[in-house]
Amino acid sequence: MKIKNFKLNPRDLINSKIYYLIGVLKDGCLTTQWTIKIKQKNKEWLSDVIVPTFKQVFDKEIKNNIYLQKEYKPVWYLAFKDKLIWQKLNEFQNRQPKTINEQKFYIMGFWDTDGGCPKNPTPEKKMYIKFTQKEKKSLEELKQMIENFGIKCGKVRISEHNDCGEIWRFSITNKEGIINFCDLIGSLHPEKKRRLTIMRNLLSSR
Repeated sequence: MKIKNFKLNPRDLINSKIYYLIGVLKDGCLTTQWTIKIKQKNKEWLSDVIVPTFKQVFDKEIKNNIYLQKEYKPVWYLAFKDKLIWQKLNEFQNRQPKTINEQKFYIMGFWDTDGGCPKNPTPEKKMYIKFTQKEKKSLEELKQMIENFGIKCGKVRISEHNDCGEIWRFSITNKEGIINFCDLIGSLHPEKKRRLTIMRNLLSSR
């Protein structure tokens, strides 16, 4: 369905940044009644990154409705209703990011919500950047995008089995690949950005 009288910010960079939100939705959802919901352990990322990004991309204020929900472990949720934003996100979820900027923001959003690296990087610890996801196909597509930046990735393989089924994973473990990921992709997540900076500095000094 095409949406009439709805335009994104005309600047290319802002247009591309919608793909950051599409990547983030790998750990969020578009529910019924036009509700957008994103969950995260880090409240600061939701309030200081995600909310302003919605405002920047869609040029409108959203309700900063962030609340704590205790599941098997405490997690923060951002949830708000907006029909036009919901429809646009739903439309873009079915589009592959094509340009370098689109792919960069998609990878960044995907990793900020569903990726990992050592929590406390030190010279003694193994360095890695990993991506995990239930959908093997989405990881294979993501891996190809990252390799478009000249970053070598490992194979997509099963990481674990749980009650929900198989969990798939691939990692970047080579020094050059990790440094290039830090320089060319990066992160907007406050904690993960800090870890990437430490890893890059440690690897650059070797």
